[in-house]
Amino acid sequence: MQYAFKDNVQGICPVGWHLPIDIEWMMLEVELGMSMEQATSTGLRGTDEGAKLKAGGSSGFEALLGGYCNNGGQFNSINIYATFFTSSQGSQTNLAWTRYLFNDKDQVLRDQYEKTFAYSVRCLKD
Repeated sequence: MQYAFKDNVQGICPVGWHLPIDIEWMMLEVELGMSMEQATSTGLRGTDEGAKLKAGGSSGFEALLGGYCNNGGQFNSINIYATFFTSSQGSQTNLAWTRYLFNDKDQVLRDQYEKTFAYSVRCLKD
């Protein structure tokens, strides 16, 4: 993914879709029941919003636990967690805001991680 850190960046998404910014992920989490205070914090947050986003959950999102690919080209943590990039710049130029969904937790983790890793992305309809 090439980073363009701005609202509605198309990136790898098809025409008419864009990579969501961090706030758009927060809006989804709040819609699923997370408080705004929790949504804006980092680390594991919420109660069962992660369970709702995973395959078989009630949201229809159907996230698969695809793990990630490190900067050496190795795939890791498949079926353990899902990682999703946002198009929002982290606190340093090498970081981006991300979301993690875990096979053994019902919450959603929000934090900043290395842009050199390959994570999944969510395309959002314009």
